[in-house]
Amino acid sequence: MAGTRKGVLSLSIIAILILASQIPIASNLTPVLEPYQSSGTTPLAINVVADSDVGGSEVAVDIEFSNLTAYDLYNYEIWFTRVDHNFSHHTITGNFTAYSTGHNLSKSWSPDQDGPYTVHCNLSKDGHFLLSNSNRFEWGDVANNSELPYTLISFEYEGDGEYDDGTEVVDDWYYLDLFENDSLQENTTINFDSGDTETGASYLMTFAVYKLAAPDDIRLLGMSTSMFHSSYSMATLNHSIEGGWVEGGDYQFTLELKLDSDGMSPVVYDTLNFTIDTPPIPIIRGCTDFNASNYDSNASEDDGTCEYEDTDGDGIYDYLEIKGCTDYNATNYNSNATDDDGSCEYKDSDLDGVFDHLEIKGCTDFNATNYNSNATDDNGSCEYKDSDLDGVFDHLEVIGCTDRDALNWNVIATDEGACDYRVLELELNANQTTGYEPLEVSFTAEITGGNAPYEILWNFGDGETSNQGVVNHIFSAGVYMVVLKVTDDNEEVVQRTLPIIVSENIVTEELSGYFTHSGQLEPMTEGMFTTLQFTGIASGGQSPYTFTWHFGDDTIGEESTVIHEYAEMGQYSVQLTIEDSAGRTVQITDTVNITKFDEGVSGGTSSTEEDDEGGDLNFELYASGAGVIGLLLIFGLFGRKRRDSFLDQERRKMQGEKSIWDDY
Repeated sequence: MAGTRKGVLSLSIIAILILASQIPIASNLTPVLEPYQSSGTTPLAINVVADSDVGGSEVAVDIEFSNLTAYDLYNYEIWFTRVDHNFSHHTITGNFTAYSTGHNLSKSWSPDQDGPYTVHCNLSKDGHFLLSNSNRFEWGDVANNSELPYTLISFEYEGDGEYDDGTEVVDDWYYLDLFENDSLQENTTINFDSGDTETGASYLMTFAVYKLAAPDDIRLLGMSTSMFHSSYSMATLNHSIEGGWVEGGDYQFTLELKLDSDGMSPVVYDTLNFTIDTPPIPIIRGCTDFNASNYDSNASEDDGTCEYEDTDGDGIYDYLEIKGCTDYNATNYNSNATDDDGSCEYKDSDLDGVFDHLEIKGCTDFNATNYNSNATDDNGSCEYKDSDLDGVFDHLEVIGCTDRDALNWNVIATDEGACDYRVLELELNANQTTGYEPLEVSFTAEITGGNAPYEILWNFGDGETSNQGVVNHIFSAGVYMVVLKVTDDNEEVVQRTLPIIVSENIVTEELSGYFTHSGQLEPMTEGMFTTLQFTGIASGGQSPYTFTWHFGDDTIGEESTVIHEYAEMGQYSVQLTIEDSAGRTVQITDTVNITKFDEGVSGGTSSTEEDDEGGDLNFELYASGAGVIGLLLIFGLFGRKRRDSFLDQERRKMQGEKSIWDDY
């Protein structure tokens, strides 16, 4: 009959490198020597609570930060680990501004593997580690998933016959009768397995064969794989190692699993020792009496060391004891029994769990004033106290907060107790804080927490006040500090301030402007026909000004001085729109004619060839709104070389280099 026999080696974990659960693993923070403290006298605190029953598919994490410094920016990092603290299954980072000394965060995550898990939280500020805390929660089949990954080396025989594999184990040492037995070598397989790994983590499984020798073991072969199973027949290994298996030789298989994080951290290591030979027949001396306390099932020869126990010290060895009921009050009392086995049976007429001969009549309610702690049967004599005469006995009174608005409102409370309320928080909002007189500002007070009703007081800094939650107020020119003060029913006070700046309206002359251009210049970009420099001038109105150009070829430009290139000859209508800071606008329109350089016409023509190399330069100086003196090139009266020099410098400026005009 065909059969399969497997020899399995017990795990022998040599080294497990695990960081303590309180040490962060995925943080880029630089911890300081001592935890940073808030400005108060109470140290920072983090409370981490994990609820693993959110819809059956998510774990909810609530984190409470205490004793923070208000209005400071904090960074946090949350991550989840399973049994291996070198691997994070999920990491959450972020920041928050503490608007009070406390702050709460709520996050959720769907675990990708059965637990248990540990959730960690780090808090930092300005790049400095402040504090860390963690909490552990169960998830899924915790009983079977609470250990680190394992490795397993095992033999498997695939031949015929139940006892034909020639494998025996003596004191965890394997003996394989494989030498010069090709059938056993071919049908005996060595398996390398790993399991219970972290979902999403990368591992490397390394196995090797050593020949045990003095003074150093000899490594015969070794391999690594990212898979969790590998197997080889003993015949294959016999051909792979130098010289093959040696009869009587001692060997060792090794198996190591590494986690691919921070340089392949070792997780678990296993070995299996074996000899290519039949095992010796040992003579084992020991106690062979199975009644003795030190009976040795492996002993083949009794050495007279048997010991017998008398656990209860009654002079009768345990194996001679007679179990039974030893209480003569019981209905099944056994006079021959030496050890009571708990089988005694007693009569309980009223079925109250107390045997008849032990019954005591009296008041059995410990809340009663005449409670009898020895009574087993209540006789209806109990008396109760109602100190405040409210119809509820004292023992039924429930002390608690009866205010529905409180955080700790107790719906079953009968007597008033202390009430807790959320921290009173206040936010002052305004639709604008600067502008010109008369400036109408809409203010809103956003109030949360505390104990309503609230008393609201606005002080607008100009002698006027209000007690409304939403209020509009008109300011004249000046600088005002608006103060909002809120007091709740517990006399808790919160105050916020907001500056309002109102400028006077300045009466200026009417907005006006004009623009000029340089005339045709050599093109700056390959494929273009000509280049013109346009300059817009604004006066009056209220500075600063904005300039918007429409060049008549479906392109636009901005700034007061712009350089524009035309791709084709033709007549173009150029429009400049000037807008001041008060929103007033003026539009100027002019026409430019783009012609060949040898066709001199007015309004945008180039100079003739005779003017290119000599003659006086015609130019006009002007002062722009920013006070910078620029040079207007009029009708292209530069010579060609001078135009080329000017255009070359402007090209450099467009590429981020300094222009020649920057020195003027």
